[in-house]
Amino acid sequence: MNVVILEGQAERNSEFRLTKAGGSMATLRFRTEGGKGAFDFHNVVAFGTEADTLGEIVEGQSLRVEGRLRTRSYVSNDVKRYSTEVVASSIKVIATASS
Repeated sequence: MNVVILEGQAERNSEFRLTKAGGSMATLRFRTEGGKGAFDFHNVVAFGTEADTLGEIVEGQSLRVEGRLRTRSYVSNDVKRYSTEVVASSIKVIATASS
C-alpha cells in the first residue's frame, strides 16, 4: 500500500499552472520536523481540485497532506536523475501563516 500522511509547514508559496491538456496542477515545497530540531523537506504535487486548494497555500501555513509517493526520472545535462514527490489526494489547512 502506498499511503503518505504528513503534517508540517509550507516552505514557500505554492506554484499553480495549467497543464498542456488544460488541467490544473500545483506544486509546493513542504517541511516536516525530523527530530532534534532538524527538518525533512518534501515536494508535493496536486492535480485537479486539489491543485486549486494547493495553489492558494502561502509560506508558513501549517498543513496536513495525504497522498502517495511517486518517483519519476528525467535527464539533466546528460545525467539521469530521480525525483520523489508526494502526489496529494487531500490537503487540509491546519493554521494560517503568521504575519
